[in-house]
Order: sequence, then structure tokens, then C-alpha cells
Amino acid sequence: MPKEVKIISYQVIRVQKFTKNSLGKIGAETERTSRSNRNADIDTERTPLNLYFKKSTNGMNAEWKSIVEKTNATFKDTKKSVAFEGIIVTSDKTFFKNLVTCKTNSHHQEF
Repeated sequence: MPKEVKIISYQVIRVQKFTKNSLGKIGAETERTSRSNRNADIDTERTPLNLYFKKSTNGMNAEWKSIVEKTNATFKDTKKSVAFEGIIVTSDKTFFKNLVTCKTNSHHQEF
């Protein structure tokens, strides 16, 4: 009996810390509102297919301030204070082609 061959997709997970001062620049890049990006390989026609865990409404800096206010968070506000950790999960076309939209969106929740 021939051995079954399975083709697996690859995934990349990037976790990065961001300071409060970097929120404006990072927000414009991740939400594709800036005119130029560090990554020249971005396919802008596919941008509407991006899925967001929580998309900001007034930019990431305003969103951060809102979350701090809503949660009554206290912290030592220094230049190097970490405002949040960003996580980007990506994979190849084969992985996403086999997903159903409602399944991918079911993992999202609001704060």
C-alpha cells in the first residue's frame, strides 16, 4: 500500500514589544494607512483580506489610551515602557485557501 503523502503548510509567528512612542508609526503600518511601508512586498490588493484581532478606530495611540482608561491600569510611564506586544501570524496560500471565513473570524474578540 503506498504511503500517504501529506503536504503541510508553514506558519510564521512574530512577537514584538512596542513602546507608547512607537504606536503611531506602527499603527499606520499595520493598518495600511501609511504611504510607505518597511516591507516592499506588501500586496495592497490583498489588504482587505487581512484579519485583525482588534482593529483600532482612531489609531493605535488613541486605542491604547482608551484601554488604559477602561481598565484603570496603572504603570510607570517611562520612555522604554512597553505599551503592548504585537503578534502577527501568517502562513502560505494553501493554509488560508482551505479556511472558511467564519472559522477564521470566530477567534476574534473585543476587549
